[in-house]
Amino acid sequence: MIRIKSAAELQLAPQKCPDWLSKRAGNGYPCAETFRDTFGWNLEPWMYDEFDVSGITENEEVGIKYDEGKPRVGFMLQQFSLALTEVAKVATFGAKKYGAGNWQHVEQERYQDALGRHLLASGVNDDTNLLHKAHLAWNALADLELELRNK
Repeated sequence: MIRIKSAAELQLAPQKCPDWLSKRAGNGYPCAETFRDTFGWNLEPWMYDEFDVSGITENEEVGIKYDEGKPRVGFMLQQFSLALTEVAKVATFGAKKYGAGNWQHVEQERYQDALGRHLLASGVNDDTNLLHKAHLAWNALADLELELRNK
């Protein structure tokens, strides 16, 4: 768990790095820049595991947020950053071709069919020059999103 001592530590630049990152950071380096250079991707405030912006808790621990059992979205983004980037490229292509948000007005079965077509294909899609697996993942996400919205 990453503990943040104050809300000021979320103001990553030009503030100095918090203690957990200071060993990797030299004196005076902005925290976000150091994190990007050290670990390969940007540090955003919402990626902290635990954070209490007030710094006041009943048990007098500073910088803790009780969110045990909640989904760790930042973990997903970190662990699958390459795959999610490819899926985002498919989403971007679709938004340019059909309009942003238009996917929400398409029958769910169309995404299931498209998912199946991309499952049977391999390599790169000729129309988009993007991987069929990325198209498959996007269609699976669209299908799942629509299913969850219609519950």
